[in-house]
Amino acid sequence: ITPTVKPSTMDWNSAKGGSTVPLKFNVFAGTVEKTTADAFPGANLATAFGAAKLNVCTDATSEDPVDFTTTGSTSLRYDGTAGQWIQNWKTPNVTGDSCYRAWVTLADGSTLEAFFKLKK
Repeated sequence: ITPTVKPSTMDWNSAKGGSTVPLKFNVFAGTVEKTTADAFPGANLATAFGAAKLNVCTDATSEDPVDFTTTGSTSLRYDGTAGQWIQNWKTPNVTGDSCYRAWVTLADGSTLEAFFKLKK
């Protein structure tokens, strides 16, 4: 499931290693928004999110700095007030530029993903 490199069409989201980045998204089945755990495999929120270090961190695409970091719960949850799913990802501490893929797997087997360049 983890690629070895970032697709060339995507930018790096850059952040300081060790920060907590809020990942926010919506899930739809056709035109119906999914707001319960059945949006994920086995309705298991604990295993739907993943992150892995990439082997390569050298492509020349642009970086988009993360505008907001947060603290608090790092579990996947639906925020009914904001109308979206939230996963606060506590990024690893790094000693130099390191690149990661963060993703969530949906019930139909598809994934939503983002790529991060973490800095010291």
